Amino acid sequence: MHTTIRTITAAAACALLLAAGAAAGQGGTAQSTVLDVMLGTTGPASDVIFEAQSEVPTTDEGWRAVQAAAERLAESGRLLQRAPLARPEAEWNEMAEALVREAARAGTLAGKHDGDALVDAGDAVYFTCETCHKRFVGGAR
Repeated sequence: MHTTIRTITAAAACALLLAAGAAAGQGGTAQSTVLDVMLGTTGPASDVIFEAQSEVPTTDEGWRAVQAAAERLAESGRLLQRAPLARPEAEWNEMAEALVREAARAGTLAGKHDGDALVDAGDAVYFTCETCHKRFVGGAR
């Protein structure tokens, strides 16, 4: 399943690129800024968490890297709730809040060095991303 997550993450990034291009073609700029957050912060941070699901850290440094990634992921969710990235749909804010919440949970579990629970937390992060992409990107696969 974790290989599938990485494949889906790559597919989601491609979908975001297409959506950003479409928005830019219609004169929109917020979507390209969302794309910048997704590609620069959200995607790389979530990848660290997803990788830790299949290869649980074995050192304090590894666990700290997962914690730091979770903090970056939560921050990206907070950014998505602020202008100019915020959108008027209530579900947008709900998804961004869910991202913050699930990332914080993953960070807490990384701080406790709880690999088993981190797997579940990573799944929750993935589900949040996938749900948001289906609604706002037109369906991640």
